Amino acid sequence: MTPVVVDVDPESWVIDGDLLCQALTETGARAVMLVAPFGIAYDWTKEIAVCREHGAAVIIDNASGLGGPRALHGNGENIFEVFSMHATKPFAIGEGGAIFASLKSDMPLRAALNFGLASYQNAHGPFWGFNGKMSELHAAVGLAQLARFDRIVRQRQAYVRRYLARLATYSNLRYPLDSEAASWQLFPILMPTPQIAERFVATAANEGLEIRRYYRPSLSEWPSTRIFSPCRVAEDLAERMCALPVRSAEPDADLVMKIVFEALDVALD
Repeated sequence: MTPVVVDVDPESWVIDGDLLCQALTETGARAVMLVAPFGIAYDWTKEIAVCREHGAAVIIDNASGLGGPRALHGNGENIFEVFSMHATKPFAIGEGGAIFASLKSDMPLRAALNFGLASYQNAHGPFWGFNGKMSELHAAVGLAQLARFDRIVRQRQAYVRRYLARLATYSNLRYPLDSEAASWQLFPILMPTPQIAERFVATAANEGLEIRRYYRPSLSEWPSTRIFSPCRVAEDLAERMCALPVRSAEPDADLVMKIVFEALDVALD
């Protein structure tokens, strides 16, 4: 279970498909984690086909994507899409998550989330497990969230449309263009240089607004991490990426927009 880090595509920000094929061929890895940056919807058809060709299971890390558009992935066998319900996510219940998977995986997943008690004597396992059960308190919060979640997603997408309308006047920034492509925990913008990104974050902080940095540092720069090849794209993106706050309520929207765009003007000047 030694992870091998593969670089991403500079346009889509997801794993480079050609590198994925090379990495599976050369390492013989039996599982691949595909990361959906910022929970933005992405068509994984090509990547899943590559993984199936090499007999590798697929785990889609879509931590902040619950509530956004998603596609069914063939018959779903050995494909697992995982979402977070942490307090920072759009569908927030405090902790926990959701796994979309084939019904054939139901028993093994439930066993693994309950210490492996139901399967340790099974010839196929799983022979391990941990305490991944959701508490009744978190479940109750989740049920309450369900009743208003569609509205929350619409409000977050409307918030992003406000960003998009203002960002259209800037020619040197890169960002997603489809407000309905995610439920938007945060809204990413790629700055022209690392120095401009730092100046933007510092200027906004002086006005009391935190601008988060994702995904920084790049996994390729973590100690003792095995990389398949130099991850120059991921490392460059990590140094230039900033994430604007997104709210599901409007009261502070005008103030947030004011600080964001004043800080942008200072950073880009």
